[in-house]
Amino acid sequence: MTSSSTMMTRTIGILLAMAILTSIAQGGTTFMLTHDESLSSPHLQSSSHYEFRADASNSFHLRRQRRRRLEEEEEEEVNHNNQEDEEEYDDALGNNNNNNNNAGEITDELQAGAHKAKLQFKSIDRHSEQRAIQLKEHLAQNSKDKFAREQALLLDNNASAAAAAAGGSHEHDQLTSKMKIHIPGTKEFIARQKALMDKVKSFSLPKKQGDEDKTPIVPIQHVDDEETANGNNNDKTKKKAGKILPFLAKHLPKPPANILRRTVAKIPFLRMLHKPLSLEEEMILDASVSFFVHLETMVYDETGKLETEEQMVALSNWLDLVSLTLPPEWHLHKLIDDLQKNFSYIAEGADNLHEILAKHKLRHKQWSHECTIDRGKFHVGFDCGFWKLLHIVSLGVAEQKGGIHLVQAEMVSERTKTFSPLEAANVIRNLIKFYYNPDYSSAFVQDYDDCNKHRRCDRLTNDKEAASVGDWKELPLWLWEVHNDVAINVLKETTQKKHPEILELTQEEEMKVIWPSVDQCHLCFQEDGTWNENQVFNFLEEHYWIGTDVDPKYDRLLRFQGEEEDATLFTVYGLVAVFLVILYILVRLVLGKSHTIQIAVRRARNYANFKQSKARTV
Repeated sequence: MTSSSTMMTRTIGILLAMAILTSIAQGGTTFMLTHDESLSSPHLQSSSHYEFRADASNSFHLRRQRRRRLEEEEEEEVNHNNQEDEEEYDDALGNNNNNNNNAGEITDELQAGAHKAKLQFKSIDRHSEQRAIQLKEHLAQNSKDKFAREQALLLDNNASAAAAAAGGSHEHDQLTSKMKIHIPGTKEFIARQKALMDKVKSFSLPKKQGDEDKTPIVPIQHVDDEETANGNNNDKTKKKAGKILPFLAKHLPKPPANILRRTVAKIPFLRMLHKPLSLEEEMILDASVSFFVHLETMVYDETGKLETEEQMVALSNWLDLVSLTLPPEWHLHKLIDDLQKNFSYIAEGADNLHEILAKHKLRHKQWSHECTIDRGKFHVGFDCGFWKLLHIVSLGVAEQKGGIHLVQAEMVSERTKTFSPLEAANVIRNLIKFYYNPDYSSAFVQDYDDCNKHRRCDRLTNDKEAASVGDWKELPLWLWEVHNDVAINVLKETTQKKHPEILELTQEEEMKVIWPSVDQCHLCFQEDGTWNENQVFNFLEEHYWIGTDVDPKYDRLLRFQGEEEDATLFTVYGLVAVFLVILYILVRLVLGKSHTIQIAVRRARNYANFKQSKARTV
């Protein structure tokens, strides 16, 4: 009995298990009931325990699968984000590596520039400078406003300053205060430009009729020009000057027509009453007069024509050079601009040149007392002023960097020709060759063509873009050496004429004509007696380059005749008027006293005659 019941129970269990497995295989819908429904069903009350366990197990698996799917989705999202971060990091790392490589290249270039500067004392990081120049040009082309151009100039100067600080600090230290004034973008340049603009606003000249620069030049025949061309001019001054310089006999300038002014200049008392010229004014006067006289007397010979194309190029280059190098404040630029604009016209003949010069007569036509003291000869005054002009031009090349600073500051056109130190020296050489006294020009050209003479070929560079500050200073220093050499040769020739037995000058005799002397510049000499060229350049700059300060007192010399009232003339007329008034008063006093004395004498005589007649009557 017991065994049969046990078998029944097992059989029922097996059937139930098979039924459960069959239901699960078919989808398990029977066991997807809730716990309450399974308990309330009369057919399943005996198997409620198994049904609840199956339902719980199924729910657990579903939640587990759902959680796994969520975890997989989150993991995929995290992996995706990490992948994007890694890509961004790789890009940033790549850019950083590129920047580091570029920085490394720049550092290598700067170090190479520093090494080169230490070896040659005139190096600069050309690659950095070229990149700055390219960036400057790019900004200038893409933007027309003034701010962008100023920023481009600042980038250029900052790059040059950075390169100088890294590898060429020696060159940067060689910049003088006056040289910084001409570098666009520096605070000194901005301050000077502001001062110039303030001066222009405070002073304006009334425009005269017929003074229009845009009017083309029309050839005009003058009676004086025809008489001069025909050789009928019998001016005694020209004949006298022609004896000194025969090759200048044709077109020598006339002396001042104002006899009163020349008379006053010879009277010491009246000269003391009139304010004398300062050293700066004498410098401007002498250079301007020699420039004017040179054009008037030495450009054309007796034929009145420029014979070769080389002569025309030499004259054109000279006008271009003085236009860039003379201080911008000089009103001599009006004449230079007019000559440049009408160069083809003045190249046709001497009459055309003199026609242009006649429109720009200088107010002062004589050299200063410094150039004519104790000598009073025409050629001495001209040579003195012309050397001053050449020194100013050579310093202008160094100050304006051959005109590059003017182009950068937009004071001249971008198409304006600029000059390297060697190119400027060649212009001076050709000017002396074609347009100077042949007795002196041949010796000058011969010495110039000798490379070893004053180390010209070694010290004057032709690369104006890569030229250092020291390279630009070499031109005025070279010309200074040439001038001292000429002074020694002149002294030697003069001494040998008086004493033919003397073949060489002593060192003491040479030191008398060497400039500057120890008294003038003791810093220019080192302890061993050699020249300190840095101090010599500073002395030359201080003595000759006076175009950096805006000083109204120079206005009376910087203008041409007719642009302002002549203060000297009014002074002379005032003195003459005072003299006439004093003379009139003295004459009246003297005549008045004389008349009173005559009346008293007459009365005394009448009284004496009356006494005599009365005595006779008694």
